[in-house]
Amino acid sequence: MEITSYAEVVLNPAADDEAHKTFHNLFLQTEIIPSHQAILCTRRPRTDKDSFPLLLHMMMVHGKSLEGASYETDRNQFLGRGQTVHRPAALEPGHNLSQSQGAVLDPIVSIQCRIELDSDESATIDYVTGISKTREAAQGLMEKYRDRNLADRVFDLAWTQGQVELQQINATETDAQLFGRLAGAILYSNPAWRASKNILKMNQKGQSDLWGYGISGDNPIVLLRIEYLENLELLTQMVKAQAFWRLKGLTVDLVVWNEDHSIYRDGLNDRIQGLISTNNENHHHHGSIFLRRSDQLSEEDKILFQSVARVIISDKGGSLEDQLNYKSKHLPVPLPLITMKKLRPFHLEAFRPLTMRPDLIYFNGVGGFTQDG
Repeated sequence: MEITSYAEVVLNPAADDEAHKTFHNLFLQTEIIPSHQAILCTRRPRTDKDSFPLLLHMMMVHGKSLEGASYETDRNQFLGRGQTVHRPAALEPGHNLSQSQGAVLDPIVSIQCRIELDSDESATIDYVTGISKTREAAQGLMEKYRDRNLADRVFDLAWTQGQVELQQINATETDAQLFGRLAGAILYSNPAWRASKNILKMNQKGQSDLWGYGISGDNPIVLLRIEYLENLELLTQMVKAQAFWRLKGLTVDLVVWNEDHSIYRDGLNDRIQGLISTNNENHHHHGSIFLRRSDQLSEEDKILFQSVARVIISDKGGSLEDQLNYKSKHLPVPLPLITMKKLRPFHLEAFRPLTMRPDLIYFNGVGGFTQDG
């Protein structure tokens, strides 16, 4: 059995990473520590005021002797030329990680191990990724997690804490998986969950126009559109999702639109308000949930809310799980790359290798460089 980890390293504010990822990668330094089957990664400060954490990634194998692990900290080496993360060269048969370290251009952390298990034999493999302020603290973490009893206790306590948190918001493990998947679209803008381009182009308002509704606009916004009374379970689930994200350190403003156009819209409004109040009381968090009737919003404000929302969910789309599955299967596909070969057909018969040209540097039968460059 061959097991390989892979993670790309940032150690930087998200805004800086998005602004110029390639440039900021130049300041990352990686170090392989074979004695502890670990990789350390640090970011060199550009000024005296800069302070960055240190990344630790390590692997432990318990219950089975390990002949050795291989390491990779260079993304280009891991992927290989022309390969992608979906099919990297590092996972091809017979390929070994290059052990590269230092000031690599595109840093990752990857540890690979191969183990053999006989019939009825078992082994436990722990991968640990964490951060610390100093190298000494990272060294302490490495020593701590190499002890199987301590590692098992930490994992057990983490699992217990997770179950207690889910009980606090009356959610299941399945709910937590759904909420985690949706959090990705909140943290990183996903066009599949946002308003259409036409709506975004129509927006003429800004963050200050949200203040009249009591919304600061500083937090990511999730817009939930409810029209039918029988779909209130979706609202309950989204309130739980907001509580779950808050427990994990992600503050989200949930905006609920009552889109019922029948004579019973006031009744739906009362039911929604009751659900919000009950769940706020049960989950011990206040605010951040805003109820609005869509027929009382101007068209400009409707466009504004849809434009700023990271995620838009409608009860017409089915359950939260159905919508997550649909969005993941219908992600926008980029246009096919049109290469010169496609534009101008290349005929091998018309190609005639050049004769030797000693006046050219690095001549390869097709061309070379002149002496003056």
